Amino acid sequence: MKRIFDRYTVHEFSDEEIVLELCRRLRLLRQNNGISQGDLAKEADISLSTVKRIESGDIGNMTVLTLLRILRTTGMLGGVADLVTEVPSPEYKEDKRPYFSKRKKQ
Repeated sequence: MKRIFDRYTVHEFSDEEIVLELCRRLRLLRQNNGISQGDLAKEADISLSTVKRIESGDIGNMTVLTLLRILRTTGMLGGVADLVTEVPSPEYKEDKRPYFSKRKKQ
């Protein structure tokens, strides 16, 4: 039985499985847009070998910039906004430091 990969089940997958699923989706995204690997490389300003490595699941050194270029080229950049939800600004209180240790100075 195939496991569903979505925002609710992603925690059930290993990091390696998530990387492979991301690579699979990037390949399908390119194919569904009718873009060749060469055209994607050219439009995203990345090398063809980078595109091939990513699509084969070898993205150990893929930068966020490369991912953004691919998403922009394939029209999926809007999905980036869902990667990390907006963090509300903490209310400023002089006696509390919300992002630091609560340990008192001695």
